[in-house]
Amino acid sequence: MPASDYNHYRHGHHPATWGWASRAADSKTLVALPEAIATVEDAIHCGKLLSPFEAMALACGEAREKETLYSIALKISGRQDLDLDVLLTALSQRFPGYA
Repeated sequence: MPASDYNHYRHGHHPATWGWASRAADSKTLVALPEAIATVEDAIHCGKLLSPFEAMALACGEAREKETLYSIALKISGRQDLDLDVLLTALSQRFPGYA
């Protein structure tokens, strides 16, 4: 099996241990990383970025108007057809307090 076909979720590996840009799609994702970082920094500056624990605790009401690293990565990866896992891993490493 080629390394690019290896399913990390199925084999129990944590995303923080994955390598960078192992496929062409990953490289395209890393090119979009500055946009994702800017979006996260804007959300932090506006007080709209939640940690996963805060998001679970609020789960409704005002939490719907706020963001998580996952929600930002999901929006950007969906808009640009990027690899969500690579983008989320990069954001988690850049902003560990919100991962």
